[in-house]
Amino acid sequence: MKKFLALIAMAVFSVSAAAHGPTPQKIDDRIIIKAEPAQAWAMIKDYKKASKYKKKVLTHSEYSHLKMAEK
Repeated sequence: MKKFLALIAMAVFSVSAAAHGPTPQKIDDRIIIKAEPAQAWAMIKDYKKASKYKKKVLTHSEYSHLKMAEK
């Protein structure tokens, strides 16, 4: 009988522990831009020049050449 109660207790506690889900994670990621806010926003708003400050962003012509090469 004790083994049966122990088994039920383990089942109840393991289910209730899993019901809470994972613990929340917090990410704090920052960069420092050495420019006036107006200059930084002007650069960020100009989407055509995004490939100059973000190397993973392709210009339209680069993307077109990439797509043509895949065909």
